[in-house]
Amino acid sequence: MKKYFPFILLFFLIIGQSSRAQDMCLKRMTWLNGNWKSMVNGTLVTDEWTEAGSGSIKCRSFEVKGNDSTLVERATIRCVAGKLVFTFFPVQSEHGESLMPVSYALISEDNGVFIFENKQQKVPQRVIYRHSKENEYQTSLEGMAGDKEMKTRSEEHTSELQSH
Repeated sequence: MKKYFPFILLFFLIIGQSSRAQDMCLKRMTWLNGNWKSMVNGTLVTDEWTEAGSGSIKCRSFEVKGNDSTLVERATIRCVAGKLVFTFFPVQSEHGESLMPVSYALISEDNGVFIFENKQQKVPQRVIYRHSKENEYQTSLEGMAGDKEMKTRSEEHTSELQSH
């Protein structure tokens, strides 16, 4: 057993370092944790961001109409090889068929602006988070239609809590 001890110790040191690196990677986005609300085409949408463990946070978005709420989107932000990746999980298409998740890699981070991109997508190719104030952020979805750049949606989110 003594001859294996250095290898076992090294294994746990590597695992611990990897876990800390993932925690530091994700720490840049933990301001999202909490409940947020926005208006999309006149409909109230609430986003619930929570830590999901294993270096990720997850979001569930609901449309609220009266006393009813409907799950409309799911997403995660996780660390993959030390880089942030945003993954969108569509609930279903307009025609009811299931859709595949789409991932976007972080390509830029500057002064509270996080730009995730997937050039293989038509629209959106970019998902942009702008953390402007402690209890506020904006999202934008952008992409290309032929040679023309277009913004498909822009939303302002406010926190239901006073601090994050």
